[in-house]
Amino acid sequence: MVRIDLDGRPVGGIGFWKAEHHGVPAYEAGWSVELPFQGRGVAGSALGQLIDRAASVGDRDLVVAYPGVDNAASNALCERAGFERRGTGIEPWRGGMLTFHEWVLDLTRVRARDDA
Repeated sequence: MVRIDLDGRPVGGIGFWKAEHHGVPAYEAGWSVELPFQGRGVAGSALGQLIDRAASVGDRDLVVAYPGVDNAASNALCERAGFERRGTGIEPWRGGMLTFHEWVLDLTRVRARDDA
């Protein structure tokens, strides 16, 4: 996880970590931006940098994200960043149950784009 700064001020965080997606090695990504700074492209810029970094590591070919179905901003962010929605699931989270969308980004396509 790294801090997201805007004009030298911390406004959120983003990161990725090793995970498995249906038995396949992947990176899972997560992010959060403070409410007053949402809608300014901060998360989109940070996610683009995260994708580039994950692709450059080279040891996994997928990045996955699992935003709640009611988190319209994060779901739209996944779509804009090139993730494909692959389904919906339910898991325990923070003392309750989270219904989420399953988003997957193929890093081999990112690497091919960068090599072109």
